[in-house]
Parts: sequence; C-alpha cells; structure tokens
Amino acid sequence: MNASTCSTLFVVWCTLQNGDRKPRVVVDFRGLNRISLRDSYPLPRQEDIISFTQGATHISVFDALAFFYQWAAHPDDWHKLAVNLHRGQEFFTVAPMGYCNSPPHAQRQADRIIRAIADFVRVYVDDFVLRSMSAKDHLRHLDQFLTTLQKANVTISPAKTFIRFPGVRILGNFVDGLGLASLEERVQAIRNIKEPHSLVDLERFLGITGYLRDKIPRYAEIAEPLQQRKTELLQGAPNADPKRDLYVDLDASARAFGVMVYHLKLTSPAESRYYSSEQEVACLVWAVRKIRHLIENAEASVIIYTDHTSTSGIANHTHLGSSATDKLNKRLIRAS
Repeated sequence: MNASTCSTLFVVWCTLQNGDRKPRVVVDFRGLNRISLRDSYPLPRQEDIISFTQGATHISVFDALAFFYQWAAHPDDWHKLAVNLHRGQEFFTVAPMGYCNSPPHAQRQADRIIRAIADFVRVYVDDFVLRSMSAKDHLRHLDQFLTTLQKANVTISPAKTFIRFPGVRILGNFVDGLGLASLEERVQAIRNIKEPHSLVDLERFLGITGYLRDKIPRYAEIAEPLQQRKTELLQGAPNADPKRDLYVDLDASARAFGVMVYHLKLTSPAESRYYSSEQEVACLVWAVRKIRHLIENAEASVIIYTDHTSTSGIANHTHLGSSATDKLNKRLIRAS
C-alpha cells in the first residue's frame, strides 16, 4: 500500500482474529462494490474441477500465496482503493480481497498462466489442481507446472500444497482414483442440524442438503414433501378485500404482540412490565396503527377479537365524564 494525497472514494478496514492463525486484515468494499461496473469473466464450476480429477491416480493441489495481491491495479484506479488507517489514508496498488471484481480478475490471470498446460491442470481462482494417470507423467507434469508458475512469478504456499497424493480434498470434497466422496465433517454437520421449525429453518435445511443431492439416491423424491411444504409457506398472504368484513384477532403477552393479520412485534422492556389489560390495549393500538390503511379503506365492517373485556370498554370509551381522571390509568386514557 502507498500513501495517498487525496481520494474521492475511501473504505474502512478492521482486523479479524482467524482462529489459531495470525490475524487477518479485511477491508469493507461494499460501498465501492455497489457502484462498480461488474467484470463478467466467468469463474469455473466447482463440479467441473472435481470431475476433472476423478479417476486420476496421482493428484497434486497448490494454493497460490496472496494471489490477489500479485496483480497490479491500474494507477488511474488507485484512488478508488483508498483505505482509512490509524496512520492516515493509504491506497492499494493491487487487486484487493473483498472487491467484487478481484475474483474474476484473478481467474482471468490464472487461466492465462495455465493455458498451455490446461490438459492436466485446472484452477479455481487461486487453487491449482494437477492430475495424472501415472507416476512418470505426474513428475513430468509437475516440472512443467512449476516452471510455468516460476515464469509468471507466482508464489506457492507450502502449507497448502499437497503433491502426488492418491486422494486429496478439493473444494470441500474428497477425490481419489475410485471416485468422489463428501468430507466427513460436512456430513456430520448435516446430521447435527436440528429439525426445522420455521420457514427459514426449512429453507436453510433444504439448501444444505441440496448441496449433496448428487450423492443421495432419489433425493428429489425424499425431499418432495418438504419442498411442497416450503412452497405452501412461501405463498403470499391473501389480499384484503375492502368490500368484505375485516377480522382482526389480537393477543398480547409479556414477550410479544400478535395480530392475526400476519403481524408480530416483540415487546419493549417497558411494555413487558405492563399489566395484562394494558398489554392487550397496547397491542390493539399497535395493530390499528399497522393496518390503518386496511381499516380506512374498508367498505364493510372491521371486527376486532380480544380475550379481554376491558379492552372492549377502553376501545368504546368516548369520554371521561363518568370518572375522575386522577383515578384512571393514564396509559389506558391515552389509548382510549
């Protein structure tokens, strides 16, 4: 990073603790990403790279070290990559991680590097996979591959390099000469998923299991009841017809207000300490505010159900002439 004299755009940075490894500096490029013209260069399908290695008896995997930072950004764009730091403002001169166009930019460079040896090498952004059918071929392929990277000045991470293995972990799967298998930790993670009790839980569960659908016989048939249930839950609520009666069913507790027009609200700390009659009235007031547009547009009756008779009395109370105001609950007076 270089010092910046002026910048029309800037982003912020922070440091994340990355498990047992050294802290990792991350940059928030969301503002820049929203206004950037997207690079449409395609990333390879992970399934294609995994299929490329199936059946191979000799596989090597390489991870390029700081691959994004090995490619310079154009000087005219440096001001867009400025970062506010504790020591002032500086800017990236390379393609940084977190920027929306960095992955396609890195993929383009990687594809260019391996174009001459693409018969036995595949790459996904900064992960290189080399496969061979014999030990002799693999040694020759390794020599060509490493020579190619050396000419391109690409550095490899030794800690993430695995050379000449009969089976390796690639993009979340285990691949060897016999075929493809899911990693045990991923399978165990699915086993540990709790039974879904909401639409969000169901969508998450089907999304996770769908990732392994090609490894589960008759997956579509097994998941059909859950898919149907998800479809039912995703269907929109019926639209209100102003020419028909509008029914509103209220219920309140110390934790939440519920309105059977598909509205729910958690109570505030103050509302949670209301008396039950006060909570019911507060729920009524909140409900009327939420569906005011439905009530005002209704051409028929608006019928509100409540299990507190005091709520009906407050709702129908039009004047305070029958009682002294100093003896009444001020909160209920405001509600009426």
